[in-house]
Amino acid sequence: MAVGRLGTAGAVRIFGNRITLVCAGLLTAAGMALALVTREPALVVGGFLVVGLALSSVAPIAFSVAGDVAPGGTGAAVSVVTTLGYGGFLLGPVLVGGLAEVLGLRAALLTIALAGIAIALLGARVAPEGAPKEEAG
Repeated sequence: MAVGRLGTAGAVRIFGNRITLVCAGLLTAAGMALALVTREPALVVGGFLVVGLALSSVAPIAFSVAGDVAPGGTGAAVSVVTTLGYGGFLLGPVLVGGLAEVLGLRAALLTIALAGIAIALLGARVAPEGAPKEEAG
């Protein structure tokens, strides 16, 4: 987590929130796909490592973007993102575990790859740095 977060700071400085978030989503999907399509232990662990490093960057960027989107209500925006993030942190493992019971572990872990794609798609909607910000209304 620490390595991922520290690497994120450099990536955001170089590429900005938008590109970093899209790459984090794509790396999450690719890492999980790698872990799911192989039975080679080293590749599975490598895929999970990529997923962990990629996902470690999402929360800090989400907090930053929330503050940028609502300049007049930064506290409220960040609190909503925090609440949703902790909700996902608590419910995600339960959801994946429940799906694993019903569909099997590989199918359940596919939801993480799909979440990575969703992160990339949502990240693509983030305003590029330097773009004019809308007024809070």
